[in-house]
Amino acid sequence: MLGPFFVTSVLALLLFGVSVGAEAARFASRQENVALWLVLFYPGFAVAAHAFPNSEPTNALYDRSETMSSPLRLVGYPIVAVSKAVNALRFLWVDALYAIGLYLLVAIPVGAI
Repeated sequence: MLGPFFVTSVLALLLFGVSVGAEAARFASRQENVALWLVLFYPGFAVAAHAFPNSEPTNALYDRSETMSSPLRLVGYPIVAVSKAVNALRFLWVDALYAIGLYLLVAIPVGAI
């Protein structure tokens, strides 16, 4: 469950890096060339917005955490809680807010924002 989340988050950060790099190099700025900026921004946004697992892997992790006797099960329960909260709040576009947060994580240190 966490593997795809981390892999897609890292991939989104890399894609946002391309977008921010092009913007920092004045190749594609939001003010001057909006279409090119959107073409570079969208792949990172789409990948990041789909990073959170749906309910099936979350339920599988919960079931697995219940049957484990190791202390790792204490890690599984908070992860399940966060995943269930995100799934419950999808109608508020929480996954889109996560994507924008990842973009800001890349853009602010570079000075693109």
